[in-house]
Amino acid sequence: MTAGVVAELEARFDCASRARVSASGPLELRGPLSPSKLYYIRNVTAGVFAGDSFHTTVHCDPGARALVESPSASKVYSMPSGSATAGVELCAEPGSRLVWGPHATILQAGASLRQETRVIVHAGATVLIAETLVMGRIAAGQRFDFNAYESSFEVSDDDGDLLYTEAYALQPCPDLVSAMGGLGVLTCVYALGAIDPDAHTCLEAVRAPRAHTGCSALPNRCGLVLKALTATLSEGTTIARETLKALHSDTPPRSPLPLPADRSLPAFAQR
Repeated sequence: MTAGVVAELEARFDCASRARVSASGPLELRGPLSPSKLYYIRNVTAGVFAGDSFHTTVHCDPGARALVESPSASKVYSMPSGSATAGVELCAEPGSRLVWGPHATILQAGASLRQETRVIVHAGATVLIAETLVMGRIAAGQRFDFNAYESSFEVSDDDGDLLYTEAYALQPCPDLVSAMGGLGVLTCVYALGAIDPDAHTCLEAVRAPRAHTGCSALPNRCGLVLKALTATLSEGTTIARETLKALHSDTPPRSPLPLPADRSLPAFAQR
């Protein structure tokens, strides 16, 4: 493995939306920015290179409100040898609300990245997550020329019981291009935990006018997901922001969303 940067950041938000932060390496948290008390998480280096390892933990105390996003896309550069890893752990205690994103990742030519996300949702908490994966420098005419990308995503409750997991590995090939419909951008928005009863309607309103977009209930009644394929990063980010805006409210949800018991996801949502 090529030697690289090792960086860790841990932020704990209290009920006044103040963050206690500890960090090492080139990760930093900036904020709060009024009036929304938005925080930005930032890698102060040029991007992600072979051997780099980044890990971010965000914890919301009971009743806390946190809004954390990235000021720009994370660029994963060419890696003639080795790969990079990025880990995210999100924890929301009872009555808290954590909005994580939008965050965008651009896989440039020759990039190799493994990304792991773990979410712990306590009873009465809400976590909203929006991420966009770009498979190349699309504006420069480059698509599907990265080396490899692996993703794992897990949601569990405060007892440690696993509610939902998804994992996939991507390598450029004709089958991947076909599965993506020739499009190079994948946006995923998750609404987890104590969701407003109107959440599914909000997702359908975002989905309805757009092709290559779908939404579904997640298993074990843990939440909802919207996934969209687009041709550009700006389109993907727009969908992410519109979905978060539709879902996000500073008022507590009236009651948990009565989700269907069906554990299955449509084929599109599983990709």
